This record gives sequence, C-alpha cells and structure tokens, in this order.
Amino acid sequence: MLDLPRPLALFPTGWQQRLLILIYHRVMKTRDWMLPGEPKVVEFAWQMRLLKRHFTVMPLCEAVHKLEMGSLPGRMGCVNFDNGYVDNATQAFPVPEGYNIPATAFVSTAYINGDVCGMTR
Repeated sequence: MLDLPRPLALFPTGWQQRLLILIYHRVMKTRDWMLPGEPKVVEFAWQMRLLKRHFTVMPLCEAVHKLEMGSLPGRMGCVNFDNGYVDNATQAFPVPEGYNIPATAFVSTAYINGDVCGMTR
C-alpha cells in the first residue's frame, strides 16, 4: 500500500476526484502597477464566464464535503477570496452573483503581530 501524504489521507478516493479552486485576493477597477497580478473587473468577469461555461461551481464547504464523501461531480470549481478587502464586496462579488456563481470570502478579523482593539501580540 502506498504511504500517501497526510492531506491525501483525508480523501479516500485520492487523486480520482479533482476540484478547481480559484483564489482571488483583490479585483481592481483599473490596473494598479503595484498589484500587477490582480485582475481588473472586466478580466474577472471573463474568467467567471469561462468558469460558468466549463465547470459546475459550488460553495467551497459543499465541494469539500462532496470530495470527502467521494461524490464530487466532474469539472467542479469554487471561487474564493482571502482577506476580505472592501473591493471584494463592492467590485468582485457582484460579478459571480450576476452569473449565479457562489463565492466564498475569508475575512481577516485581526492583524498578525499588530494592535487591533487593544490586543497586542
């Protein structure tokens, strides 16, 4: 028997099922030369159209559950945002919502080694 890396041990089907997870940090109105890797809204909309056309998209928690149960359909995808920047709500979220694509946001509640609400680390 193969000794699988720890993350694969969580999923009894191993690599037989695949889940595409698109992870975004920010979505910009216009190109920001300080953040050249962040998509503009029009680019993000194009990506969502492609995703909708070629994948079944569901919320991350539902997709992970199906992956664990071995019932993940083919061509599955998820859309996620990290850090919870304001532009996620104002510029990014309306786009997948317009295509009926669920998206998950992971919102930071504190700073690492920073002072937030009197908490210092």
